[in-house]
Amino acid sequence: MPETRWLRRVSKSFSDLPLTSKVLLGHGLLDALFPNPMTAAPLFRVLDLQHRSKKKRGWAWFFLMCGMMKVRSAIANEEMACHLGGCAYMWQAIAMSVEGFYHHSIPRPTKVLASTIGFCAAMFVWLQARAWRSPSLSLEIAQHEPGTLPSAPLTRTNEEDDIVL
Repeated sequence: MPETRWLRRVSKSFSDLPLTSKVLLGHGLLDALFPNPMTAAPLFRVLDLQHRSKKKRGWAWFFLMCGMMKVRSAIANEEMACHLGGCAYMWQAIAMSVEGFYHHSIPRPTKVLASTIGFCAAMFVWLQARAWRSPSLSLEIAQHEPGTLPSAPLTRTNEEDDIVL
């Protein structure tokens, strides 16, 4: 029975996440656990001591890092999730574009590579649009506590109630 209780708690936590976080969590796990155009499954490639190619292990580390950036962004607030996840997609698109079209080192058809790069670029744009729409800490309502240094964290006040949030 403890397994089902744990599973229910994880399921409830997952269902409470916003759509952006669910997408980033899923894509981050896919990046870390499944093959991609640059390398075999990154987590398994990094842990494989028998594989001698340092070049392929480097790409595995890169995709593992991007996947973990997406997983980390899934548990952040929505604006940070969009910026951090978007950055991971942007770097993946740049890396695949340079390796595939400039160095011609990815043995995949151009159509397959272009669709993967297009997907990463579209996700970057979608996440940046979501971040732009989400409320952020604007400079008009952000202020320092009286007597603090300018490098101290800002506090956000609600102008209607003058309550520090």
